Amino acid sequence: AANRKPFFESVREGYGFVLFDPNARIVLIMSLISPMFIIPLHGALLPIFAKQVFHADAAGLGILVGSIGFGGLFGGLLTASLNRVDRRGMLQLISLLIFSISETVFSVLAWWTGDLWISLPFLVIAGVAESLYTTTNTTVLQLLAPEHLRGSMASVLQLAMLVMPVGGMVAGASADVFGAPAVGATMTFMAFSIGLTILVLSRRMREMRLSHLTQEPVRAAH
Repeated sequence: AANRKPFFESVREGYGFVLFDPNARIVLIMSLISPMFIIPLHGALLPIFAKQVFHADAAGLGILVGSIGFGGLFGGLLTASLNRVDRRGMLQLISLLIFSISETVFSVLAWWTGDLWISLPFLVIAGVAESLYTTTNTTVLQLLAPEHLRGSMASVLQLAMLVMPVGGMVAGASADVFGAPAVGATMTFMAFSIGLTILVLSRRMREMRLSHLTQEPVRAAH
């Protein structure tokens, strides 16, 4: 049985690990890109797209939201089929790039055509990539952590829930001024740009491999 530690000591130890371990730190940064720049399109902007861009009713909004979930279903199956892929850092990066650029294309096509059915496939693709990106990111962070910090890592991952409302507030307020398509395209392209920057500049992320995560001992944070 694990030795129980005081609550704040456990929190300090978990966050200390992700801040001081360079692998965990870059994976945590990756986990915050989506809730800050992409997920706000789903929560804050899709109702505006449905009503003002596609001139649809509640059923139209349901189709938009459902298409992301439909893609996520296939993304989950795809993630399971890729369980032997060793390069988990590249898998995260490629998934994030596809996820973000699909949302950008959706926003641009929605503005350009005003046609729900032309724009919709890109939300399905985004749903597939989101599922792959999120599952891989969570798995890698848990594998990076020492055994006694696995519960703390689950807590650290909840930072996304704190970031998401900030992104939603910015997206919603900006949409009143610039319109939902412009804001959606801008925010999701920012996510794409950040992901591309990490891909180019972070050798650590590019070379992160499953075999290293499961075989090399992980150093505890000081």
